[in-house]
Amino acid sequence: MRKLIMKMSMSLDGFVSGPNAGNDWVFKTGDEESKAWSVGQIREAGLIIMGRKSFEGLATYWPTAPGPFAAPMKEIMRSLIATGLIDEYVLGIHPVALGSGLPIFTELATPLYLKLVDVKTFPKGTMAKTFHPA
Repeated sequence: MRKLIMKMSMSLDGFVSGPNAGNDWVFKTGDEESKAWSVGQIREAGLIIMGRKSFEGLATYWPTAPGPFAAPMKEIMRSLIATGLIDEYVLGIHPVALGSGLPIFTELATPLYLKLVDVKTFPKGTMAKTFHPA
């Protein structure tokens, strides 16, 4: 069974979307190397979970989508299974401060302790940090 991996892009100040749900900052700070790495990470995922708004916006796109992200997204969206456990957190930290928006970890009843297991940096300054639950 594949690991359940949470992969999320976030700003330096901890937001996963900016004011008015904007996310163009993700694409402005990306590069070909980080895109290739992200596609590789998606291929390793056993489950993709996204918020309702993201899903509604992308649900009709993925079945006929072209490009490097399309194949792994199509494969995983067809084989979703619920395990209830996240084995790995992969946080893409982009070199931008948004000031406001949607924060990533707001609903924690207790602190979530994580162990850093890998760091990858990309040419435009984005960092991918991989954590396992401590």
